[in-house]
Amino acid sequence: MYAKDYKEYLKTHNCITINYAVVSHCNLQCIGCRVHAPIAPKWFVSNQQYGLDINNLIRLGFTKQNLILGYFGGEPLLHPKLANFIQYNPFRSSITTNGKALLNMPINFWAVLSLYKV
Repeated sequence: MYAKDYKEYLKTHNCITINYAVVSHCNLQCIGCRVHAPIAPKWFVSNQQYGLDINNLIRLGFTKQNLILGYFGGEPLLHPKLANFIQYNPFRSSITTNGKALLNMPINFWAVLSLYKV
């Protein structure tokens, strides 16, 4: 969808979810992976790129009321800055995860999820 299409879409819809890949790789090796994580080069979105993308979404008119930013990948829990990204995110958030890394997440990660209602 192009920027002008999002602006038109928001005129007739209350909210949109945009999936945002923060990593390309995963902690599983699923044969039918739709994002090719088992064979994709290992990649993490940088802090700088994340900031630029967030600012572009704001510039396009997205707000906490009309956007859910869905973190995914690969496996988004593998990104070491995921909690920081959620804190910097001015929109609502969701995380699509296979759940394997949940028990290994640090306590501050859980505090961020609770505070920002993810």
